[in-house]
Amino acid sequence: MFRESKLCRILAEDPRQPLLGWTGNSHAAKHANDEWIPMGSHFTELSGCSPLVIGQTATVDFPGTQRFRVDELLQDTAPPGQLRRRS
Repeated sequence: MFRESKLCRILAEDPRQPLLGWTGNSHAAKHANDEWIPMGSHFTELSGCSPLVIGQTATVDFPGTQRFRVDELLQDTAPPGQLRRRS
């Protein structure tokens, strides 16, 4: 929990300043499960705030797995409000 504690100390120094934490592989998840307590869960508990988390896992091409809706999200015909490939 060292990183989470350090982020909380930085946040406490000036709560009005924006704070960006970059994580990968679901470490920013806000909820723990029976097998794992992610950094985001620790941070929420320690800081008392609920951070904005933007999940990127769906865009990672892990070998042997299917990417969830990435192709649909990146198509030019994606529904309004969805990601679109730039021309």
